[in-house]
Amino acid sequence: MGIRLPQEIIKQLGWQEGIKVTLSMEDNSIIVSATKPKYCLEDLLKEATPQQQHEETNWGEAIGEESW
Repeated sequence: MGIRLPQEIIKQLGWQEGIKVTLSMEDNSIIVSATKPKYCLEDLLKEATPQQQHEETNWGEAIGEESW
């Protein structure tokens, strides 16, 4: 099965082709919602180069409840 949505609604929502959605039901209605992506550190850093990385920064002694 598939769902077709009017282009005007898609524009108003700011959705683009390929967006991931979830379907849910409330009362007797179907709700289509954009899914927020779930990122993991490995995915975010997979294209990082050594030039984009830096040494640790010393921010000084902990003042509050920071954990070093």
